[in-house]
Parts: sequence; C-alpha cells; structure tokens
Amino acid sequence: HNVISLNLGGNGLRNSEIIGSVIECCTSLRHLNLSMNKLGDVGIESIAAAMKHCTSLAQLDLHDNSFTQAGASFLAASLHPCLESLDISDNSINDEGMTSLA
Repeated sequence: HNVISLNLGGNGLRNSEIIGSVIECCTSLRHLNLSMNKLGDVGIESIAAAMKHCTSLAQLDLHDNSFTQAGASFLAASLHPCLESLDISDNSINDEGMTSLA
C-alpha cells in the first residue's frame, strides 16, 4: 500500500497485532500517530517488531500509551536512521528507558 500518513490517535486501540499487520503492509509510511491508545509494553513490542519493515518512517507519535522502560527498549531496537521525530511523552519511561533510546 502507498499510505504515507496514518493517524490512529485516540481510538482506544487494544489489538497491537492488527496494528502491526497494518504497519507491515504500509512500507511507504512516513507519519504514524498511535498516541493516546494505552498500548502498554506488550503493544509497543508488537508495533516495534512491525516497524522493522517500515524503513521510510520519519515521524512516530506514541505519546500517552502507558508504556515503561521495557517498551522504550523494544522501540530502541527497531528505530531506523530515517526517523526524524519521536514523541514518547506522557509515558512511564525512566532514565534507563531514555538511555536505551539515546
């Protein structure tokens, strides 16, 4: 699919496997907003795994998704150099989680 921008913010999404499948199909995706969905660490893990297929992603908004340093570590392992903007505000990421993203 040639989707460039996808905004799923504030939709109460819980099934991160379905979200991951959508992300994997949208290989030209540049902007992804999944804010305010309360995905938690498990959800972020699924999304991070799917993001490995989305190498064109430039902006990712994951604010207010109730994830911790564990979720931050999953993200750190999947981020590509083309990512220009990452919003992880309003989560429970401590210094350890921030260090993994640095």
